[in-house]
Formats: sequence, structure tokens, C-alpha cells
Amino acid sequence: MRRIPRDLREGHSGDLACSHRDVSCFDACAARHPEIVDVYGQHFWIADEVERTDLLRSLANERGAR
Repeated sequence: MRRIPRDLREGHSGDLACSHRDVSCFDACAARHPEIVDVYGQHFWIADEVERTDLLRSLANERGAR
């Protein structure tokens, strides 16, 4: 599993912030790393590929149900 890159920092609830923002992650920064997942506007580092795939599938199902 890959660790969070140095240009990102993790908040108290596990959410990410990049060096361009105080408490959020710039979309271009998030796009550079497949481990970063956008969950309703907050970004999280999910290094485990199986966990990330399951989460993305779950989010897609929720968004499709709306």
C-alpha cells in the first residue's frame, strides 16, 4: 500500500488537504493519485485497491438511486 504523499496532509477525520488549500483537496491534485477518493466533496486516501473499488461502487450505487 502506498503512503500519503508529502504534498497532502490528513485531517482529524481522515479527510485530505493538499498544499494548495487549507482544509480540502484541489481536484487537479486529487486526480494525480488513484488512491484519492472524493466522498461527497471531501477527499480520502484509500490505499487498499479492493476497499477503494468497493467504496467507489457503493458511491455509484447511491448516486444512481437518487
